[in-house]
Amino acid sequence: VFLSDGREFPKNYSMTLAAEVNSKFIQIPGKADAVELLVFDSPSLDLYVDCLESFWNTPDLLMIVYDVTNKKSLEDVKYWYSIAMKTKWKGRNSSPIATVLFANKTDLDKRRICSEDEGINVAENLDMKYFSGSAKNNQGLEDPFRFLASEFYQFNLSLKKDASTND
Repeated sequence: VFLSDGREFPKNYSMTLAAEVNSKFIQIPGKADAVELLVFDSPSLDLYVDCLESFWNTPDLLMIVYDVTNKKSLEDVKYWYSIAMKTKWKGRNSSPIATVLFANKTDLDKRRICSEDEGINVAENLDMKYFSGSAKNNQGLEDPFRFLASEFYQFNLSLKKDASTND
């Protein structure tokens, strides 16, 4: 184990340095239905820019995560958003069904450089929904996934209604 800010992590803990795919099931509130999200976790390294589009392979939803203790991380959100928008989207008219900006490391109050208002402003300018939390403390992580799953679910319901109306 190693320590970071007085907190223990297993030795195998690591930042995202390579693209990974994970799945996450989200129960839709008030429904018997659930959505399985395939999460394409991509590092924010320029090294991967040229291969991200083929890795993502027609996504429906977008979440960009930035570090509130790193000003450049927030400044780079617009860049990564523009990279993501260049991909071929399966969702709504070649654009994402829903987008989220997640402010990470909010547990590090003393090291925080980016204010919540700055993050909200970037999210609003990019027409993204803003969420915040701490991956390290597992705080606030479910809300953005619930939002994305709900938006995806509602979008697909509307497609089914449109298809049945056109029959």
